[in-house]
Amino acid sequence: MEALPQSGAIIQYLIDTYDKKHQLSYDSFPEKYQTAQWLFFQVSGQGPYFGQKAWFSNYHAEKLPSAEERYANEIRRVLGVLDAHLTKQRTPYLVGDKCTFADLAWVTWNALLGWLVPDLNAEKEFPAFYAWNQRLVERPAVKKVLAEKDAKS
Repeated sequence: MEALPQSGAIIQYLIDTYDKKHQLSYDSFPEKYQTAQWLFFQVSGQGPYFGQKAWFSNYHAEKLPSAEERYANEIRRVLGVLDAHLTKQRTPYLVGDKCTFADLAWVTWNALLGWLVPDLNAEKEFPAFYAWNQRLVERPAVKKVLAEKDAKS
C-alpha cells in the first residue's frame, strides 16, 4: 500500500485496521457516518484554521494583524459549531454517549488554544465545547499522551 499522507485517511485506516470491536467507532447507521462527518470537519476546519493562526502569529516573517485576526475568528467559529452541536444534542460526545476517534482527533490542536488565542475564555464563550474537551483530556490515555508531549516541549 502507498503511504497515506493525509491525517483523516490515516485515522480511518487505523480505525478500520485495529478497532475491530468498535471501541472508538460505530458500525451502525447513522452513527458511523456522523462520526466520519466530524472527522472530516476536524481535518477541513480545525487543522487548517488552527495551523494558519499558529503560522501567522508565531512564524511568519512579518506581522499581519488582519491574518491573525481572521484565523482567531475562524477558530472561534469552529468552536461555535462544536458548542452549538453539543448543546443541541445534549450528549457527552460528538456522536452519542461514546467517545470516538472523531472526538479524539480534536485533542492536540485544542491543547494549543491558550497559545493560539490567548484572550479566548472557552469555558465562558463555549461552555458545551469546554465541558466536552475537559472530558477528553481527563481520559487516562489522553492525559498520558499530553504529558509526554509537554515533556518534550
